[in-house]
Amino acid sequence: LLKKETNTARDWEKKIKEKLQPFNDVPIMFVSVHEKQRLLKVLDVALKVFENRTRKIPTHILNEVMLEAVARHNPPSHRGKMIRIKYVTQVVPSVVPTFLFFANHPTHVAESYQRYLENKLRESFDFKGTPMNIFFRQK
Repeated sequence: LLKKETNTARDWEKKIKEKLQPFNDVPIMFVSVHEKQRLLKVLDVALKVFENRTRKIPTHILNEVMLEAVARHNPPSHRGKMIRIKYVTQVVPSVVPTFLFFANHPTHVAESYQRYLENKLRESFDFKGTPMNIFFRQK
């Protein structure tokens, strides 16, 4: 319903991402039924998001990648208690990708560090466009 100009798509994508914060990994597509542009591309993107949502990652690969990320950036300590993440596994079956991190002090993991781990999971395993759950449990 917009008249196309030079930077219309870029400007509207920026506005949409601002409204959707903190969900910045949602695919945004511009289609034109009138001009019949990118109609089939929408289906391709929807199938890709579905694949991302149903992706299962073997535990050994998950631990290789995530424990390396933890080693590069350790969790912040809480009142002098060092938080150590021992291993991670994916909970199956689940509606959305769900990951369970085992740590010595799971209740003290900072929310910012949880976001860091979520971003590393998305970056490493391409979970673009799908919600994700991360839980911490006592080892």
